[in-house]
Amino acid sequence: MNCRSSSMFPFLFLFLFSFSWIASADRHEDFLQCLHYQNSNAISKVIYTPINSSYSSVLQFSIRNGRFNTSATPKPLVIVTPLNVAHIQAAIACSQKHGLQIRVRSGGHDYEDRLLSYMQESFPELGLVKEDCIEMSWIESTVYFAQFPRNTSLEVLLNRSPRPTSFFKGKTDFVKEPIPKTALEGIWERLDQVDAGSAELQFTAYGGKMNEIAESSTPFPHRAGTLYQIHYGISWDEEGIEAYAKYISWIRRLYSYMAPYVSKNPRQAYVNYRDLDLGVNNLGNTSYRQASIWGTKYFKNNFDRLVRVKTAVDPANFFRNEQSIPPLSSW
Repeated sequence: MNCRSSSMFPFLFLFLFSFSWIASADRHEDFLQCLHYQNSNAISKVIYTPINSSYSSVLQFSIRNGRFNTSATPKPLVIVTPLNVAHIQAAIACSQKHGLQIRVRSGGHDYEDRLLSYMQESFPELGLVKEDCIEMSWIESTVYFAQFPRNTSLEVLLNRSPRPTSFFKGKTDFVKEPIPKTALEGIWERLDQVDAGSAELQFTAYGGKMNEIAESSTPFPHRAGTLYQIHYGISWDEEGIEAYAKYISWIRRLYSYMAPYVSKNPRQAYVNYRDLDLGVNNLGNTSYRQASIWGTKYFKNNFDRLVRVKTAVDPANFFRNEQSIPPLSSW
């Protein structure tokens, strides 16, 4: 498609599902007719259904975790890759009208910086100098963290050809107090239990400007008092239930081991590293009590405020996923 490079939303995908499979065929046709009625301006060029030759490549383009690319993974009835706001509005309106659930697949996550001078002042023992750092723009960091070589052209982000994927599971913690040396030694022992290179622990330092922003200023509450965030990750290439059980069990055991050394009441987690082990919504509506189990881990006291916002803008709970915010009607 020649128009892709001019898209306002080059990495935004809208996936439409129906969980009433008997009516799926009729809903599919009605939905497509609705899209054309709502917005006929080139929208046919951004619609993909299972009968299109490009459907599979578009579906798999941004999948980076093999756990969500199996024969058991639900496949969307329709994929829309919008070029403008009108396309998004049409997809939402028609989804609501015909009882389809919409899912969004888009960009990744972001981090807040800490300056070199601050590191030298607060952690002089690290001996950090400018030569140890790589300065780049945000978009360049996207290419870097996708593990492309340095100085790779940004055009690589427009490549929608499927890439080899592995299986992956991640979890997070926030640390309030220094972790004892004996506990760190226990981490190394557990890292030795898995294949070299398949596991990672990523420590993201907090403090600085993060401490100056009140917990209630934004939905993100992990501010003053947080030393750093830990991201635990495990990846593997082997297929099958045995490999899945082996690696998932390992990361869950590590997570359990870390419980005494991380935040408590609640044990907090980072929402951009979604962890369904914390709990999931029901297929339909979920109670406030059920959703608060994981909601307070991500948002702490801001969860209640987000519930009220959800109630005001989406009382019917149209926009939902496994860990979406519930409306007050589900109390």
